[in-house]
Amino acid sequence: MATYLTVVQGNGPAWWLAWWLPVLIAAMPLLAVRRRPFRDACWVSAVLILILAVLGFWFLSFVHVPTALILLAGAAADPRRAPKRACVAVVMGGLVAAVATTLFVTAWANSSA
Repeated sequence: MATYLTVVQGNGPAWWLAWWLPVLIAAMPLLAVRRRPFRDACWVSAVLILILAVLGFWFLSFVHVPTALILLAGAAADPRRAPKRACVAVVMGGLVAAVATTLFVTAWANSSA
């Protein structure tokens, strides 16, 4: 999404910050090795992305909201502690990703036509 917006929209520093900062924040959980830091990083990343989505509404930052929802689902997905909750989290994360991808592809197809 950030790459698409960078190519299609303006390239000023505010636009880059609005689109790429959430991408960097979403990558934070990848640095965690253990379960607890991963879950905490998912929560912090999701909250920061949601705050940026609200503050950066005019910079199209709200397109990163599905990322925040997937991070929240990822924080709950620990099959060793709660297998049923993990299964629900994975299904919900997959549904959010599928809907977001469908909406993105539809918007892209409509703007290209």
